[in-house]
Amino acid sequence: GSGGGGGGGRYGGSGGGGGGGGGGGNCFKCGEPGHFARECPQGG
Repeated sequence: GSGGGGGGGRYGGSGGGGGGGGGGGNCFKCGEPGHFARECPQGG
């Protein structure tokens, strides 16, 4: 699945809250690349 809206800025995210996404090497919580759910700026 494709990523949802970014939640951060810390990782250069676009902001706009979390969202689904279960693809690539992206965080499954927020869909942003560069970190995993346990390292997610949204908490995980």
